[in-house]
Amino acid sequence: MAEENKTLFRTLSSKIKSKDMGSLLSKLFRQIITETGLINKISELRDRYVDSSELTEHVKKKTPSQVNAMIASEQMSWKTFIDLTVNLLRVKKITIIIKLDHGKSRITQENKITIHELTMKAIDDGTSDNSFTEDENSNNLNLVNKGKSN
Repeated sequence: MAEENKTLFRTLSSKIKSKDMGSLLSKLFRQIITETGLINKISELRDRYVDSSELTEHVKKKTPSQVNAMIASEQMSWKTFIDLTVNLLRVKKITIIIKLDHGKSRITQENKITIHELTMKAIDDGTSDNSFTEDENSNNLNLVNKGKSN
């Protein structure tokens, strides 16, 4: 297991070589764990994630090697990115901001930049299945429990 942890750390410390759009979330996830210093605790976080997947009803149990593959993947889906951010890193809230530069408009001859923001609050007591729901009063998504509580 120690060699597997070293390999994972080396993989996460390396740059993603892929230039396609599928690698964008993988790059972002690696940036997050590197800049926060969580890369140094990745094996602890992975083990806790695996243990919690064993205890959570309605969630398929994951092995350490499956979680390593998810973390180290150069092609990360939104589902995997959110799952790892909420359940591996255990964040309480995610805010995604997309800044679009539309360049110089042919009609107005002005540069236009728009900013779009979406906040997701993770509400998880660890006793049930989770999914995101949209807050009717805002552009927020909330992670809510959909399963049975103990």
